[in-house]
Order: sequence, then structure tokens, then C-alpha cells
Amino acid sequence: MPEVSVKPSPRGYIDENLKKWNFSDIITKTVKTVSTCSCTYRMRIKPTFINWRLFDKEADYLCKDGNIKTLNLSDVSESLEVSGRENVIAIVEAINNKVKFDCTALGFDEEQIYLSWDVDIIRKNKPSHQFTLDEIKKLMADADDSKDNKLVIDEEGYAHVIAIPGTACLYPVSIETWCAGDGYVGQDSSLSDAEPAYHLCLSLWLDYLHTDKRQYDDYYTQVDVDKTIEGIEKYY
Repeated sequence: MPEVSVKPSPRGYIDENLKKWNFSDIITKTVKTVSTCSCTYRMRIKPTFINWRLFDKEADYLCKDGNIKTLNLSDVSESLEVSGRENVIAIVEAINNKVKFDCTALGFDEEQIYLSWDVDIIRKNKPSHQFTLDEIKKLMADADDSKDNKLVIDEEGYAHVIAIPGTACLYPVSIETWCAGDGYVGQDSSLSDAEPAYHLCLSLWLDYLHTDKRQYDDYYTQVDVDKTIEGIEKYY
């Protein structure tokens, strides 16, 4: 039996060099559009299990100078603020590709080469729209059930069903992923999840507006719609 070659994990190399790399050239080349989005985004590396307990005090942010720095959450003024979801996606993809290229060239296991990102959403303006149950039903009916889908609410208060659930962190509110082929969405769907999803999104939307912190949940609970909308309207 031929000997199987096991490539080393890049995890230690990435951790050692994370604060040494500079990505200013990527930021300059990648951010090409001026977005009308009424919020901006700060990009940070997701904490590992080991340092998760410190996340309420500090986090590793991509900064204006292109470096990744550990910042105290009481002052993140050094962090890079980017306007537009498309720009965040492009920067993250370019940085991850650069790290993967460097690690692969050094012989590390390419399957384990990744940087896991999260974002802070900074709301700049009041929302302009309140999503409705009928809008959510239409979005679900028009969605492609051959793909994984997720219901999200954007910073303006519009609902979307997105087929790339991994980008849900760029929206203030998101709920569970509807798995491909399970009949939750599409023209043949009974849309049985529409009303429960609407109730959940109303509750999470109010929480987001109150706290300015991104909200996610997958546990459907019924809410008093009129009372919840009354609370939401105070933020418009």
C-alpha cells in the first residue's frame, strides 16, 4: 500500500502571522464602489474557542492601515469601516485567497486554510420600510428550493430571501437556513413557515433597533404583531 502523505495544518502558521500581515493593498484595490447603503461594516476575525471568553472585551479587527489588531471594544476607532455589502465580500474573499495562496506555497494542508470572519453593522440612518407578512410570502414563493435559503432583514427594514446563507452576517436580522429540497420555499411550497418566520423577524427586528446589535434566532415564537410593530415604529 502506498504511503499517504499528510500535509501539516496551517493553523499555527496563520495564528503566528495574523498580526504581521498587511492587507492595505487589497483594501485599496478591492473597494471600488461607493454604496448608498445606510450602514457601514467593521470586519473582525471570529474568536476561537480558546479566546471566546475575551470577546466581550476585545476582538481582532481589520484596521485602516491594513493590519489586523486586537482592539478593546470600548475604542475601535482604528478599525476599517466599509460601506456596502459587496465591498465587504470582496475584501474578505481577497484576503482569504492571499492567505490560502501563501499557505499552499509553503506546503500546508489547503483544506484547513481559512480565516473565519464576522462583522459589526453600524447603522447610520433610521430605517425607511417595515416588512410585511405578504412580502415574506412572495419572497418565499419566488425562491429556488434547489438551493439553501435564508430569510434576512436589511438595514432599511426590507425582507430578503438569500441563497447564499454565509452572507447573512451582513444583515441586521437573520433566521434559520431552509435546506434545499425540503419544500420550505418555492412555487409548490405550502409556505407553512411564513407566518412563524414573520413573527420571529418582527421580534428580532425590534431587538436590533433597540440594541444596534445583529440578531439571529431559529426558535419560532408567536408575538403580538400590533404591539410589536408599535414598538418598532418608535425607531422610524
